[in-house]
Amino acid sequence: MRSITRILLPTDFSKGAQSALRHALILADRMRVPVKVLHVVLPQTELMDVPVMTAQLTREQVESAREVVKSHIDGTLTQVLPILDHPPQISSEVVIGFPVGAILQAAEEDDTTLIMIGSKGERGALERIFGSTTSGVVGKAKSDVMVIPEHTGSAKYKRIMYATDLSEADPFEIWRSVEMLKLHDATLHVTHYYRRMDEKMEHQMDLLKAFFADRSPTISIQFHNLPGNDLEEDLDDFVETHQIDLLVMYQKHRSFIERIFHFSRTKEMAYETEVPLLIIKGK
Repeated sequence: MRSITRILLPTDFSKGAQSALRHALILADRMRVPVKVLHVVLPQTELMDVPVMTAQLTREQVESAREVVKSHIDGTLTQVLPILDHPPQISSEVVIGFPVGAILQAAEEDDTTLIMIGSKGERGALERIFGSTTSGVVGKAKSDVMVIPEHTGSAKYKRIMYATDLSEADPFEIWRSVEMLKLHDATLHVTHYYRRMDEKMEHQMDLLKAFFADRSPTISIQFHNLPGNDLEEDLDDFVETHQIDLLVMYQKHRSFIERIFHFSRTKEMAYETEVPLLIIKGK
């Protein structure tokens, strides 16, 4: 996870997007970084036989969207302003295109280090076939992504869960996520779910504990080796039992062929999560 220098917040003006904007403003205040709010207008295609009319309709949509974006920002900022110490610099942009591609392009052009995006937690037939915007961004973004569910309340992350498969990148990524998000006065639960524990896994967990014992980050860390056969159900149980405020997962970089055939747990969790989910991207 790179240092957070700017946040991109895509919005479709939904309740989920409003919740994500609230979280983005609070996090940007803590990190003292700017926020860019992006709205994507789909190009008009119904009147392709009358291109002039189509272009005019698209321009009108863009102008209308700019006003709605401003209202969207002003309303959310009014809600959170009393709890902000350093109100962040906020910019906005309305572009024409298709959501996933436009979001990824904006993130790359602005050298965005964190995309924060809302999730409705629903999966209709089209989403199962083509993938939702949130899932598409999670799967393809090069920067880290934080998914904010529609009904998430407080943006204070006091109880964090890092779900690990004990990969080599984990110790450093865990440490950097703690430092970069400035999660002081919090408790971090590092959890490893397994179907069959062996000596190698036990050794890896011991190394993970030793790594943090030497570095002593500013928060309390607890380690859990937990047997389980259903990852989603077991994660949900842990989140509920420990009242987790933020779930963190590491997404390894995969080649094109691997991405086609590998079932991505982090993309699946982007649909299912009921607490904010931070996806740290492997480089």
